[in-house]
Amino acid sequence: MAKIPDTNENLKKHATKPLMQWLIDAAKRRRSITYGEAKRRLEAEIGFSDIFPTRVGIPAGALMSIFRTNGQKRRRNGQRNAPC
Repeated sequence: MAKIPDTNENLKKHATKPLMQWLIDAAKRRRSITYGEAKRRLEAEIGFSDIFPTRVGIPAGALMSIFRTNGQKRRRNGQRNAPC
């Protein structure tokens, strides 16, 4: 099976959702996930070719954009963020 190249587009398209799931799972377990761990999982579980660890910042940044956009929509609709 062909490996997924680590282009910006592929990282946003194929890595954002699994990274979000791994971060949520890590938060529930009160632990962290490093770029290195995310890189290894993206290669092993999702099928990416070799990823330089800092490239994990591409899908991480996409997640921050999603959260920021959703927060702005909630504020426009008069909703407050859920307490932590």
